[in-house]
Amino acid sequence: MPKTNKGKKSTREKGIEKRISGIVKKLEKLRKSRIFTFFTSYPSSISRNTISVIYKTLRKEFKKTPVLDVIVDSGGGDVDAAYHLAKLFREFAKKKLTFIIPRYAKSAATLLVCGGDEMIMGITSELGPLDPQITDLIKGEQFSPLSIRSTLDLIKQETEESPEIAKMLMDKLQFPLTLGEFMKSLDIGETYLKKLLIGRMFKNDKEKEKKASKIAKSLVKDYPHHGYCIDIEEARNLGLKVKEPPPEEWDLIWKLYELIEGQERKKARKKMEDSLKSLPEPIRKIIEKELRKKTTRKEG
Repeated sequence: MPKTNKGKKSTREKGIEKRISGIVKKLEKLRKSRIFTFFTSYPSSISRNTISVIYKTLRKEFKKTPVLDVIVDSGGGDVDAAYHLAKLFREFAKKKLTFIIPRYAKSAATLLVCGGDEMIMGITSELGPLDPQITDLIKGEQFSPLSIRSTLDLIKQETEESPEIAKMLMDKLQFPLTLGEFMKSLDIGETYLKKLLIGRMFKNDKEKEKKASKIAKSLVKDYPHHGYCIDIEEARNLGLKVKEPPPEEWDLIWKLYELIEGQERKKARKKMEDSLKSLPEPIRKIIEKELRKKTTRKEG
């Protein structure tokens, strides 16, 4: 990449932005809509600050548009923020709101894309279960509240068959008084999802309560692990309103995804490199060594 002054874009970056703008205009013409792109590449995620940033852009550039398409690529984030963001997009789509998923809308981003009238998915598109992830502050590991139920069932079984083992398991539980709060987080996700589905996707359906409740329960509690792949077929089987776009539209959507995702990846890499520069040299070298190992494993 050619050298540039700090804060100024290179010729290559300007060229990519021009290509992105051209594809957006073509897609808007085909779909007779306005296009909004929402990408949160790792380590970025949906957060409360996202609301302010998105609102500023919508208010400045979109006003109230009849048909709004939101192209989403996100691994998730804060479930409360995702719910609020879905309602924000609704305010700027007077007649129809469609979420387009070229690749990922996982976890809290799945909640977000359930807030529209319908979804657009293709062969590479993927949603995910909505069970929130709890971080173990001691081990630094994440777990689903669904695993708590499995643990409690195991303790109950061992209490009847082997009280000593049951006691050992109970002693291993950390923060037992917070387990109820962890379990309650499942209900929060389920409630948000049901409200969004009833408010838009199934708004005019006579069985909206029943359909929304079934889908919400399934997405929060019925999948074996948080990373489970919910593709277009699975999404339809759940009962979600999902369409597959015509080939011409999908080609544009995918080109747009590749260009924006590439830009986002570069931004994330630069942000990480800048963060590493601020660390003491011995620590920086250790981290860089570990990152090289991970890259080598992925390539192998």
